[in-house]
Amino acid sequence: SGITVRLVACAPRNPFGFMATTVDALERYNTPEVMDVFLRQNVLTEREMLARQEILLDTYAKTIAIEASLMLDMSRTQILPVALQEQAAAADLVLKTRAVSTEAAMEEERFTCLRGHTVGLNGALSALEQQLAALRAAADAHTTARIARDGVVPAMQACREHCDALERMLNAAVWPLPSYAEMLWLHWSLCLPGPGMTIPARGRFPSTPPAFPGVTYERSFRSPPGA
Repeated sequence: SGITVRLVACAPRNPFGFMATTVDALERYNTPEVMDVFLRQNVLTEREMLARQEILLDTYAKTIAIEASLMLDMSRTQILPVALQEQAAAADLVLKTRAVSTEAAMEEERFTCLRGHTVGLNGALSALEQQLAALRAAADAHTTARIARDGVVPAMQACREHCDALERMLNAAVWPLPSYAEMLWLHWSLCLPGPGMTIPARGRFPSTPPAFPGVTYERSFRSPPGA
């Protein structure tokens, strides 16, 4: 972002340097120049500062670990099964197209792309699981936070890239999670029994909202701000 660019440009004039990550900042917590500020003003004792640093590092690592565990569960139980089904359908389409035509380049390209991202996601999830195991086996808060920053977060980013690519390729009707469009502009309206009794539904629902006796739904898009 523009802010990041300006911060990097101003880094040489900053006595503390440029700290790009939370861990970078927290690891400066126990440096003499930082501790001196708190000690001189009688804000915290040295022991309190070291304890605070360890708690913050541990909180950072645990937060990343929770997000990584959720990504593993969602990807393996929701996204991968759908991607494999679509891959099988794409393979079947290639065979059917070849049976009636000598040219099936478009179908083959779709299958190849689907399989590439499905295999890539599976591999990225395995790498994420390994990094998560290393994080949980770390001996201290500093090591745990570094593994979260240098191992888990990049592995999560790799998973995210494949998931985003699959979302753009798969049929919206089978994608198991709300899309960006649904979260931003799409909402369900409750159609209650009676003429004209339509009220906006407050909840966010997936492709099929929950069923209630005597209640139907309408799906519509809200206009973006300024449209």
